[in-house]
Amino acid sequence: MTAVRPPAWAWVVVAWALLVAGAALIELRWGLELETCLLRRATGVPCPTCGSTRSVLAALRGDFLGSLRASPLLWVAGLGLAGFTAQRLVRGARDAGRPGLRTWQLLLGLALLLANWAWVLAQR
Repeated sequence: MTAVRPPAWAWVVVAWALLVAGAALIELRWGLELETCLLRRATGVPCPTCGSTRSVLAALRGDFLGSLRASPLLWVAGLGLAGFTAQRLVRGARDAGRPGLRTWQLLLGLALLLANWAWVLAQR
């Protein structure tokens, strides 16, 4: 059986999640506030995923509504990833390579990212 390699975007998501988790851990452990958003630091404009660290911290404190308000994309992505993982476990990798499915997944991910960015900009 051939191993299924994750797509390149999955590695970007993993790196982003590790950055957010690391920043949240540092803030919880040592009380240091980190500005993890390079775009915001450089331009003052928040990036499409701004609020992720605050969302993780709020969830760890048990403030799930505050966590959802800080970054709706984080929750949608988490639920989507759980559903995708469950589907892959049930159906296997049969559908993973279908070009049409990949295109729709990419378009959906881009639409969610842009919607989250609109949310982040509206909350400023």
